[in-house]
Amino acid sequence: MLRTIIYLQEIENRTDIYNQCKLVQSANNGGSKIDISRGIIESCCKTILIDHAVDITELKSTNKLVKEVINTLVIKSERQFIGNLTGCISALSNFRNNYGIISHGKDLKSNDKVNEDFAELLVSFVDALVLFLLKSDRRSIAIKKRWMYEDFEEFNKYYDGLNPLESSGIVLSASRALFDQDFEVYKEEYFNYLNEKEANYGK
Repeated sequence: MLRTIIYLQEIENRTDIYNQCKLVQSANNGGSKIDISRGIIESCCKTILIDHAVDITELKSTNKLVKEVINTLVIKSERQFIGNLTGCISALSNFRNNYGIISHGKDLKSNDKVNEDFAELLVSFVDALVLFLLKSDRRSIAIKKRWMYEDFEEFNKYYDGLNPLESSGIVLSASRALFDQDFEVYKEEYFNYLNEKEANYGK
């Protein structure tokens, strides 16, 4: 997890994930490394999703958490490839269930132990995935800082008019929800609006 550790030293508010990564580095057996690595993926995904105001109540598995983060952060051209990695995450969860020492407990004298080289491979995979998600999150935050919701009042009113949103009798803003929860789609809708407006100009 060395690459992720180095990156986390540059950013704020990710102390828990940083400490988990350090635990992987100091773990002395493959079972512990796999156990902690899977927990790092979950911690990373939950933290990112909560920061983006995404409800994680129904996201009970590691795969569902990763898929939701991908849909929230990753640009469409990259989603299919990243999404295919969920098979690796399922395999990681299975190995954690079979060989993990920390979460479930295990006979430490058992000969049924994970191959240490294979454990390192899984840790390297988690390192690359978590680093990618953290960097994607940081890019997303930077982009949102340049795009202020309040600067697009005309479009927001137009979009809300086309997409009335109500919950328990309370009128909500569809444009605000889209801006906060799927910024890429918000941008696409905004540019479509501009194109349509330009095409209709002078008619």
